[in-house]
This record gives sequence, C-alpha cells and structure tokens, in this order.
Amino acid sequence: MQDNFGQWHAGAGARYVGERAGADDNSYWMSSYTVADAFLRWDLPTAGYKTRLQLNVDNLFNKQYYPSSTGSELQVNVGEARTARLTASVTF
Repeated sequence: MQDNFGQWHAGAGARYVGERAGADDNSYWMSSYTVADAFLRWDLPTAGYKTRLQLNVDNLFNKQYYPSSTGSELQVNVGEARTARLTASVTF
C-alpha cells in the first residue's frame, strides 16, 4: 500500500528442525521444533531521503526449544526466547 503515509510491508515465516542425534554415539535424540518469526516494515520518504523503520520479532510465540547440544547429555543448549528488534535507516 503506497500513499502519503509511505509503504507498509509485513511478513512471517517458520523455522523447522527435525529430530536429530544429541550425542556423537546416538545415545539420545533431540526433539524436533518449529519456531515462528515475523516482521513489520514502514518505508517512508522523508525530506527526499528513503527512510525505513522495521520491527522484527523472533520466536513469536515464545516457544521453548533446544537447538543443539555439546555432543553429550550433560549440556543441551536452550533456544532464544522471544526477541524484538526495532531498526531505523536512512539512505542518502
């Protein structure tokens, strides 16, 4: 949508990782998981320059997941909690 208020963009996606071995000897398996991400961006010409504001949200539903291990049952890494990032840029 383009008008005097700029152009808006929105999007979403998912990251899927299947079941996989958690140790080098395949002694245990890590569960599969799916994590959703989304963004909202506003492109607005400001004083003749291209201005962009963007909000990204990773792990939108704050799902607890385990992306990797160190190769043993003693240490399994916990995935990132929901995170939001707001960025601004001006191109001139």
